[in-house]
Amino acid sequence: MKPEHMQTMLNEVVDMLPKQFSAADLSILIPHIVLSYGMEESWPQIILYSTKTLGENLCEDAVTDANNFLERVVNAKSP
Repeated sequence: MKPEHMQTMLNEVVDMLPKQFSAADLSILIPHIVLSYGMEESWPQIILYSTKTLGENLCEDAVTDANNFLERVVNAKSP
């Protein structure tokens, strides 16, 4: 699937989800999707790719948070 088509599909899926979604709800949804596509045997690979993607996003968020913190420190007025 082309990246632009994937992004469009992801946006549509997110738009259909409820605004509030618990971890328990998500733990029901994800296996249902895997089972719907008959990808049970690919579950270890799906977990690996998902963990990698989440890790990359968490690192990006951490760097952004650190940069924002440093910027506030640098721009803080001295007493």
